[in-house]
Amino acid sequence: MKKIILLLITLLLCTSCIKKESNEYKIYEELTKELQKVDKTTENIPLNITIEVSEFNDSLLTYSALIDKDPSGMYEITGLLIHNKKTDNMYPSTGIFDEKISLQSNEEKKGIKLTGYVEKYEDIEFKLLIKYKTENNEERKYYYIYEYSTNN
Repeated sequence: MKKIILLLITLLLCTSCIKKESNEYKIYEELTKELQKVDKTTENIPLNITIEVSEFNDSLLTYSALIDKDPSGMYEITGLLIHNKKTDNMYPSTGIFDEKISLQSNEEKKGIKLTGYVEKYEDIEFKLLIKYKTENNEERKYYYIYEYSTNN
């Protein structure tokens, strides 16, 4: 009887983990689709955002989005950085598959960094979504687009 109860508890725990992962992946897919539809950068973003792209080797590029924190603090941060090239890899994110982080206004931490890699192409469009709450519980969401060309 104890073995049956232990087996049932184990199955329940495994089932809840699968559902949680499915929900996270669903959110990731929804945000990815939302970002793919964005066609311009949000105006007046109160953050400093920098996209850096560099050659890793003859066939790969590494890319990073550096996001300085909002002076009014950033709580429950969700971020996603995608590109317009076909890939089998996950895009870099924060606050979707991992715990949402916060950057308080009085804290020394400067911001966050999302990093990934992609096959080398001549032109790549990167799109960033960053959303969070401020200290006043105001929800903010911004889109940032960066065009990369090897001809730069």
